[in-house]
Amino acid sequence: MLILIGSFLVMLMVKVPVLFSMGISSALYLLSNDISLMVIGQRMTTMLMSFTLLAVPFFVLLAELFNAGNSTKRLIRFVLSLVGW
Repeated sequence: MLILIGSFLVMLMVKVPVLFSMGISSALYLLSNDISLMVIGQRMTTMLMSFTLLAVPFFVLLAELFNAGNSTKRLIRFVLSLVGW
């Protein structure tokens, strides 16, 4: 874990972009530990299969539907009338 955090912080201090520093430090962590690629793949797929992640695209879809039907303006007016602004 020290390799992961240390390499990430060093790369950020050298002004490597965050995306690359996260990727490189994660790769260094995986290479330094004896974790098989099969286990890594299984862990990634089980994390992506969670029902919590399904809420994100549905939330975006609902927002688009609200915007298309002008429901957001009515919702904001209703909330503002409740608050009293």
